This record gives sequence, structure tokens and C-alpha cells, in this order.
Amino acid sequence: MKFNIRAIHFDLTDELRDYVAEKIGKLDTYYKNIIMADIAIENHESEAKDKYHYIAKVKLSVPGKDIFADGTGSDEYAAIDNVEGKLKVQIDKLKGKQNKGKLDEFQSMIRNFFGK
Repeated sequence: MKFNIRAIHFDLTDELRDYVAEKIGKLDTYYKNIIMADIAIENHESEAKDKYHYIAKVKLSVPGKDIFADGTGSDEYAAIDNVEGKLKVQIDKLKGKQNKGKLDEFQSMIRNFFGK
């Protein structure tokens, strides 16, 4: 899987880049067909002074439809953790839909074989 990591309104450190690659790279173990991950981490000032609010937006390119998710957090690491959980849920849904189609096809073959 290829990564495209961008930081908006702050500097992207090597530590953060490695953390993002590790967290989003783990999604490849759940679903092998991920082609590319486009990750944008934004830094917004919140209402409280000297507090920052981070938003992580991820687009996973997979065959068929792309998967989009965004997560927020008080720091960039929390935002990445939040979006990772959302992506896992969406990948599970995608795999369920694909497996349901395969299961329906298999059941149809069995019915045709036994003539029911």
C-alpha cells in the first residue's frame, strides 16, 4: 500500500509520519486490496485559548468504491486513532458485502446441483 501523508497548518515530524504509517498500515492486514491511502491531518484552533483541535481525513483507494473517514482529537495521535477505528468498521462492512455476494453465488450453485 502506498501512503500520501499531508500536514496542514503544522509541521509533519518523522515520528508522526511513522505513527500514521503504522496505524493505517495495519488496515492492510484486515483487507489486502487497499491500493493507496491518502491522509490529511489538519490543525484548527479551538474555542479555548492555546488549545488545538486536530482532524485526520483518510481516503483509502480500493477496487470499486473508495473508503472515506475522518476523525478528530485533541492531538494528532488521538485523531489518527479515532479515524483508524472508523476505517476498520467500514472495511468490515465492505468485506461483509463482498462475502455475501460470494455466499449467495455458492448457495445458488448448490441449489442448481441438487435441483431445489
